[in-house]
Amino acid sequence: MINDALTVRLNQLRNKHVFYFPNTGNGGDGFIAYATMWLLRALKIDFTCLGPKEIAPKGNTLLFGGGGNLVEGKYKTLYDTILANIDGNDGIILPHTIKGYADLFERDNLEIFLRDPVSYKAVDKNRRASLAHDMTFYLPKDYFQSFWQRGDGVFYCFREDEERDSDLCVDGNQDISLSWNGSWWTNERLSRASTEAMAASLSPSAIVATDRLHVAILASYLGKRVHMTANNYYKNEAIYWHSLSRGFANTSFHKSRQDIVKAVAREE
Repeated sequence: MINDALTVRLNQLRNKHVFYFPNTGNGGDGFIAYATMWLLRALKIDFTCLGPKEIAPKGNTLLFGGGGNLVEGKYKTLYDTILANIDGNDGIILPHTIKGYADLFERDNLEIFLRDPVSYKAVDKNRRASLAHDMTFYLPKDYFQSFWQRGDGVFYCFREDEERDSDLCVDGNQDISLSWNGSWWTNERLSRASTEAMAASLSPSAIVATDRLHVAILASYLGKRVHMTANNYYKNEAIYWHSLSRGFANTSFHKSRQDIVKAVAREE
């Protein structure tokens, strides 16, 4: 387990109760939610999950799920949840990529953890913000050992949604993260099942090519040769250099889908 500012802060909640609002979204968000619930249990933090439109009782500590839902002009579900719940409570935004939403940094009762240095550098250092890692990196590196296998062939998982950075199509592409999408992740059993289903899908392949951040992270845990590239803003590249490049030598970053296709062709 990573030992950093986030785990130090969460350790202060040991044997206490919190309300946790998982981020909504696709299978990658399910992976984040599952890793978060694993960490809370590992740290002996009791928690109750709430959906994005639910309201927590006053006088409590609230954890707002990590991810990439705080990009002003693009996503606002979590922002609305925070505003609806933060008054009368103490809040912690778990490691997030944040672009805009400057008013969140003005609140004295809201601590913010950022998962990439680009977001962190954009913040006034006098604010209550700390640099950490995406929640999935707090799992042990051998966590998915039961899914490890050498595998063969290439699994292409390029985005087919509005966050893609390219329209280049690859035969056999499977955007598995979109197999689940919505406000599912208060269900711990489902978040685990969807994460393990993604792991089982990736495991038989030797190489994974993707612009899905959490497909790249999960494939890295599985020991695959991973080729990743950007989505349509900076999060993939920033998190690659901040986290993935340090712990997973078989994972590399490329400028474009086309560069990945060329790199894979050289390896096959």
